[in-house]
Amino acid sequence: SSDLIGACSSLHSQRAMTSMRAVVLAGTFSAAVAIGDMCRHGDAKEGGCLADGWGCAGEQVEFQAYQLKVERWNSSSEKNLGYGTIESYALGAAPGTWQMYLHGPMLRPSERTMPAGIPPVYVSGTWVGAIYRYDNFSLPTPGKPLTATQKVVGHALSPSTTWPVEDATGKLKGLLVAEGQPWWFNQLPLPTQVYKGGVEYLPVNDQEKCEYIFPDAGWHKELGQVVNTVDCHKGTNVCFFTVWKFYDDQRPIWSNTSQKIAPDCLYYCIADRLDERPNCVKVGVVKDEHGEAICHKD
Repeated sequence: SSDLIGACSSLHSQRAMTSMRAVVLAGTFSAAVAIGDMCRHGDAKEGGCLADGWGCAGEQVEFQAYQLKVERWNSSSEKNLGYGTIESYALGAAPGTWQMYLHGPMLRPSERTMPAGIPPVYVSGTWVGAIYRYDNFSLPTPGKPLTATQKVVGHALSPSTTWPVEDATGKLKGLLVAEGQPWWFNQLPLPTQVYKGGVEYLPVNDQEKCEYIFPDAGWHKELGQVVNTVDCHKGTNVCFFTVWKFYDDQRPIWSNTSQKIAPDCLYYCIADRLDERPNCVKVGVVKDEHGEAICHKD
């Protein structure tokens, strides 16, 4: 009996401490949000690169060459048969780079310097909150490595994909960055930002600051939404954002309640412009031809 009472007392104490920790953490998280946004250009120790790759020398890297076999389906034999080979190149992660998550390659064909050359490529280091640009590629030669310049051109909260905001001449003005941090904080034990993410504008101009354009209203704006992809159509000034959390089928983490509070959906944004810092004039969930919202279903 006394052991049971002692165990219950200990359990209540632990719950009380857990509640206190939750309050302290909540206060810390709120303070972290109030402090500001981790979105910025490349840090000075990284070379101080701007979002368009200017202002820094970068680091020389080497992509190793791999010859991949190509197959095609033969309907008569119902088997894949050899069809040829294709050249490919790969660069592995290293300490101090993107580690295990690299997402959303975005090519800049308008910046190609040679007809047969590889244009600059942007990729997102989701785990480390960094946006990389690779440029100055050597010409591809079968069986030989590619050399390129690696630059950290920006930082954002768990970036996944980017979209280029260009002026009428094709000059890069900034990047729309899809951010998604389902665990709220960007790092432990002391987070510098506590937010679930959204779509943020990272300007090229180092005198301008980053700014979220989505979510733009209500409690979603206060808490954020986990955004994986951003893509826009210049002709209509319409952008699309995919809001998705990787645990959307995992109960009890995901439930009917969370489905109602934070559904995974395809959103649209009608922007005021896409040749400079944009703002969403209207935001909503995309609906199909039957008027049904395009959202996650069990």
